[in-house]
Formats: sequence, C-alpha cells, structure tokens
Amino acid sequence: AFGIFLALRFPPWGSLAAFGLFWFFGSLALESTFFPLRDALFEHRLYLGLGGFSLCLVFTLLALCTWLRTRPGWALLILAPVLAVLAGLTLHRNTVWLTEVSVWQDAANKNPDKPRPWYNLGFAWKEKSDNESQYQAIAAFERTLKLNDKYMRAWNNLGLCHYQLFYNQYTAYLGEAQNSALFRSLDNRGRQLYIEQK
Repeated sequence: AFGIFLALRFPPWGSLAAFGLFWFFGSLALESTFFPLRDALFEHRLYLGLGGFSLCLVFTLLALCTWLRTRPGWALLILAPVLAVLAGLTLHRNTVWLTEVSVWQDAANKNPDKPRPWYNLGFAWKEKSDNESQYQAIAAFERTLKLNDKYMRAWNNLGLCHYQLFYNQYTAYLGEAQNSALFRSLDNRGRQLYIEQK
C-alpha cells in the first residue's frame, strides 16, 4: 500500500521507490518459500533485497526532498530526529561488533533457546586460552549441550577446554617447582618423580 501511495503521489521518484520496495519484499518472500534458508534470522538473508531497499530509500528521500523544497521547516523537523536515531543505533551496534565474544554474546542473549549462538560464544572464549576464558567457554558449551545434547562439536570443545585448564595449571605448577631449591638439586629421574608425586 505504501509503495502504491508513493508511485501515485510522488512521480517519478515515487514509482522508482515503489519498485525498490517490491524488490525488497519480493526477495524475502522467495527466500521464505521457494528457496528456504537454514537460518530464519541472519544478516546475509538481506543481501539480495539490499539493492531494492537502497533504491526505495534513495528515491523516497528524493521524493521527500522534492516535497520539502518549499517547506524548509518541515525538513528540519523530520530529518533531524531520523539522523539522531540512526546515529545512536550505529554507535550501539559498533559496541556489539567490538570483539568476537561480544558479537556472539549478543546473539546468545537474543536467542537463548538456540544452541548454535551458545556454541559459537563458547568457541570465541575458548580461543583466548587463559583460565577465566576457559571457564566462560565451559559454561557456554554446557548451555549448548543442555539445549542439544547431540551437539558433537560442543562435546569435543568442552573436553578441550578442560584439557586446556589442566595444562595451564600443570605448567603453572611446573614453573613453581622448577624454582624450588629441591627441584634444582635433583637429577632428571628425581625431578620426574617429584612432579608425579605432586
């Protein structure tokens, strides 16, 4: 209805804006019916329709500018709040995309009942290797497995996180042991026995 209104009220820019609007919703309709995608909500679903949305936006603005040319007060009243809202949304989105962890934390918060965002969040934490990150990764992988206990990659990475924690603790202990006077006084076999006893 909005597209028809644009086409009839603001020719010729309105007609082109209406075409872009139909292109955008038409591409989404194709992906939701004849060519269904695996992900119901994902940014790449909009790639095909982005051209139509861009056309609609540009030609709607041209039609609006044509209408506002004789009404400068209305131009300021309409465009200033729109620009302020868009700037605020952009700044907020930039904080979400700051790190891989923040991206997947945002996805997990918005989709708490889906295992994949939790798995990807766990994987992002796991790549950091330090103990605190491994604990965060373990929590995310356990949440994944609570939602889907057949998620094999989550089981595998959960085991790797536990191994990384053990390895970190072992190397920290080994560093302390090597600094002790007793450890330095032993031969290689004695050092191995000392580590095994601890």
